[in-house]
This record gives sequence, structure tokens and C-alpha cells, in this order.
Amino acid sequence: MARKIENVYFNQILISCLSFLVVFGALLYTAFYSTPSKASVGANFPVIFSDLFSTNKGWTKTTSTGSSASIINGEYSLRNNIYNKETRVLAPVLATSIPNIYRVKVSARRVTGTSMEQGIIFQYIASNKFNLFKINPSTKTYSLMIYDGTDGWKTLKSGSSSYIASGSNQLEILHFQSDDRVKAYINNYQVFDFKHKDIFKGGKVGLFMKKKDNNTATADARFDNFYLMHYVDMGSPPQP
Repeated sequence: MARKIENVYFNQILISCLSFLVVFGALLYTAFYSTPSKASVGANFPVIFSDLFSTNKGWTKTTSTGSSASIINGEYSLRNNIYNKETRVLAPVLATSIPNIYRVKVSARRVTGTSMEQGIIFQYIASNKFNLFKINPSTKTYSLMIYDGTDGWKTLKSGSSSYIASGSNQLEILHFQSDDRVKAYINNYQVFDFKHKDIFKGGKVGLFMKKKDNNTATADARFDNFYLMHYVDMGSPPQP
């Protein structure tokens, strides 16, 4: 009987030790092989620029009517109090430094305003030549746009998505300049993979908001966690 009790205790100790080794091994695996953070975003996409808050280092506001841009409570705030007017800011990154394949990610949040558009400007050549990926959290719609001073706004791709939240959203574009191709993501879900000859090449990137409610209140869009990344060929194609 004593030997049987000893065997039971021995088995319990052995099971406990094995359980500890399994848990310890899982922790080690998580520490060394877990998903990269936002700042690394995969070995193939090192960060070029992520300083959203250095307004004194070159973030430039390109529109003025009823608009303002400033840092509020650790977020970049774009505001406008005139219906259907835009506020645009550009990152202090030279056009020549934007590589052939790159990604832009940013967190966009609606603070005030019953209806507004928020988005990512890319391939900004001049105030009358740029591309835009935008969402409207109120209508849960998205658009890929081109602005050409000659013809004004042109919609290249649009749709609706249940992935768009009413408050905060993570927006991302993956742009292949040589192929005129853009992939767009909302909250890590791909909403389109699109090719079009009218997508500009060689411009800057930035942020965008437009007030869409027709009242006197100020619409306030906030942005955070901005990353501009470029693709580095490491023997495998870039992954979305």
C-alpha cells in the first residue's frame, strides 16, 4: 500500500513538472517568435518615418479655410468648421525618399462632428495633384480618390464595409508604384486590391479630413500611431 501511494505522488510530481515545461516552452516561443509590433511590421517593411508630432520639423498644413491642425492630448488633431471643407497635412518626408513599394498605417478617430471623412493622402505631387484613401465612419463607406486640378475629384474605387467602426479605425495602404496598384486595409481587413493608371507616382504622404455635417459645429478628427514603411527585398514577395 505504501509503495502504491509513493507511485501516485511520483506521478503527480511528474505531471506537474511536465506541465511546467510545456508552459515555460510556450512562453519562450511567444517571446522570440511572436507577431512583430506596429513599429517593425515585418522584417520586409522597416519604418522610414513615424514622428507624427513634430510640427516644428516640417509637418505642413496645405489648406486654410476654416481649418486648423495641432497636437491635442497626444494626438494629431485636424479640425474644420465649414461644411464640405478639407484640412490636409503632409509628412516631412521628401518625395524622392518614397520607395517603389511602401505602406502607410495610421489610427484615425472621430472626436466631434456627426459626419466627417478621414484618410491617408499619398502620392501628393502638389495641392492639385494627389491620391486619397478615406473613410466616413458615420456611413461606413470608403473611397479611393484622385484629385487633379484639371478635372477635380475622381472616384477610382468605393464601397461600404462593416469593418469600419463609428469611433476609432486603423487605416492602411500598401502601394506598388511600378504596377499602379494599391491595397487598402481597415482594421486589418483588406477592403480592396486595385490597379489604375491614374494613380500618381513619386509624391509625399499625409493626412486628410473633411467636415460633412452642415452645421456650425467644429468637426475634429484625431490621428495617432502613424508609420511610413518601405519594402526591402529579402528573397520573398511583400505580404499584405
